[in-house]
Amino acid sequence: MLFPSKTFSTIVGLILLVSCFSFISTQEETLSATEKAALEEFKLKILPKIPESSYVHKFAKDDLYLINWLRAGNWKVKSAMDLLMKHLEWRENESIDTIEKEDWANVIKEFPVFFDSVDKSGKPIIEVWFAEWQTRKAVLAGRLSTLSRMTTLAMESTSRKIWESRAEGKNVTQMIFLGELEGASVIQHMCPACLPVYLTMATNMENHYPYFVNKLYLMNMPASFDIILRLLKPILRASTRETITPYVNKDQWMKVLDETIDKNQRSVRFGGTIVRE
Repeated sequence: MLFPSKTFSTIVGLILLVSCFSFISTQEETLSATEKAALEEFKLKILPKIPESSYVHKFAKDDLYLINWLRAGNWKVKSAMDLLMKHLEWRENESIDTIEKEDWANVIKEFPVFFDSVDKSGKPIIEVWFAEWQTRKAVLAGRLSTLSRMTTLAMESTSRKIWESRAEGKNVTQMIFLGELEGASVIQHMCPACLPVYLTMATNMENHYPYFVNKLYLMNMPASFDIILRLLKPILRASTRETITPYVNKDQWMKVLDETIDKNQRSVRFGGTIVRE
């Protein structure tokens, strides 16, 4: 049966509208009555406090964004308010809104990190080639702040992809983290001077991007790196710790990635087809 173009457009529009509302209602239906009440209270109190000039203002009306902060605050509105206000202050002090405009080309070449791909469900991916980083050398040369800020860039850019996808009506809520550790050494990557790099990364993840990580895979992890994990775990939420999966060899992780991430969305070192310089 053929429809006039105007009628067809109307039908398509209605389908999209229904899909959108179905997605929103699904998010709300997962909350208890108490949680829904907390969300409504949080909205009323926090939204007027977010400056329109802030990048956060673009997606702060997304219930999921506010729910993440409520979860971080154990569903206590005051706690969530304090956390998000501190986050906004941090963004202002650290110029996070403009971090993508900074020149990162040489830094990323020296400390490879990529955030330009997605998994099969649309989740954005961060690839970190830890073993390529000259971490100890950089820290001793006084470049800790640069290295730490680069990891913030990766988290910020990837989180923006989540909210941009959601603005397009896609059911994307979290990100995937791929860490490559083959060849990582105790001296270069796990020295006492190196620890602040990992601490900053973990702290930022918890304080500024709560509940954003779906899976955190550590590929080809040497046994010695377990020391770093044990040092980080006390500052990570239980939910974050549960996302961490270390793999000792390629046979273990290749099957997992093949099932969840297309090869054209992975670098060669992760079993994909993307060739990076």
